[in-house]
Amino acid sequence: MLTTIKYWLLALRLKTLPAAIAPVAIGLALAINNAKFHLPAAIITLSCSLLIQIGTNFANDYIDAQKGADTDQRKGPKRMVQAGLISLKHMKIATYLVFLTAFILGLYLVWLAGWPILAIGIISISCGYLYTAGPYALAYNGLGDLFALIFFGPVAIGGTYYIQTTTLSMPAIHLGIGIGLLSTALLTVNNIRDINEDIVVNKKTTVVRFGTRYGQIQYTLCILLSFSILALYTIHNLLIIYALVSYAIYSIHIIRKVWVQTGPQLNNCLATTGLCLVLYSLIACTAILY
Repeated sequence: MLTTIKYWLLALRLKTLPAAIAPVAIGLALAINNAKFHLPAAIITLSCSLLIQIGTNFANDYIDAQKGADTDQRKGPKRMVQAGLISLKHMKIATYLVFLTAFILGLYLVWLAGWPILAIGIISISCGYLYTAGPYALAYNGLGDLFALIFFGPVAIGGTYYIQTTTLSMPAIHLGIGIGLLSTALLTVNNIRDINEDIVVNKKTTVVRFGTRYGQIQYTLCILLSFSILALYTIHNLLIIYALVSYAIYSIHIIRKVWVQTGPQLNNCLATTGLCLVLYSLIACTAILY
């Protein structure tokens, strides 16, 4: 029983969950700064965001195993279906249940904020599943980067803010682009690491299409542009200046990693980029609220 739970926890890919939490936190901070905060809506928004991320991870696990994209030669963390630790049937059922739960919970948010949230929810769940599913899967046609930028950025922050206020916010869009760029950077590192395996299974990521050097340049630009947006919106706060300087130094450190590390070494770069996403969120929320 404990072993089974362990396998499902690994399937959750806990290290990817900050990408679902961070934009919701920023959206809520912006709403609170405008004297708007609805606790039940905040809890359900965060729950839906996490469930969509988890559902996407589950779908990726079982669909890539079906397509043969995950093999014993994989350089990244072990995938549960491919390794035979969770059956294809059970992972498929779990995927549908998680997405269905996100949809049902999201109906409360639709009741509060209207049809725009229904549209966002349906598109987000659909893209989460179609990221690896179907003949035109986003991840297999070089569109995964755009998906990460839009849905883990301005859609997530802007949608969270809209649920709380039923209005739009340009800071939410701009900060959303910043954090979306970090999610794109995470995906880019993953694609650089897996380029050889992706070529074999005809998974045409942007790195496969344009090469490792392109991926390194894209990663660098994502980190630098993300920092620039964060600095633009937070540097007015004296409490934040030291944090920004530290963040800038850390950004240079992780950019260097993607240029000098290869293969499994890039798993460490993934972890440090994930931490960068958390720091972005903390700095942004602190500057907004204080």
